[in-house]
Amino acid sequence: MNEYTTKYLRADSYESFFDACDSKGLVGDGEVILTSHNHSIVLLGVIYKETGNTLTDSDGNQYQEKEPSIGYHANLRYKESVGLEDLEIEVDSPSIVFA
Repeated sequence: MNEYTTKYLRADSYESFFDACDSKGLVGDGEVILTSHNHSIVLLGVIYKETGNTLTDSDGNQYQEKEPSIGYHANLRYKESVGLEDLEIEVDSPSIVFA
């Protein structure tokens, strides 16, 4: 049985992510092909991370301040590489993982 490999991807923007996918044949009918017999892609977009600051809303409720991380994010799972290695990043604690 073939094992899947999971990679975490980041591009400067959705447009640059789309262009990278398009250059590898992962676009059909104007959309990124999210699943095939070989791969699955989960589009995450902008990921927000806590800053460590606590804010208070107008009702007195406290919540963690968040700020956007840099870039457009996606998770990729594949049996054979789809050619998006130049978008791969190392992630210490993924926000979303494949089941």
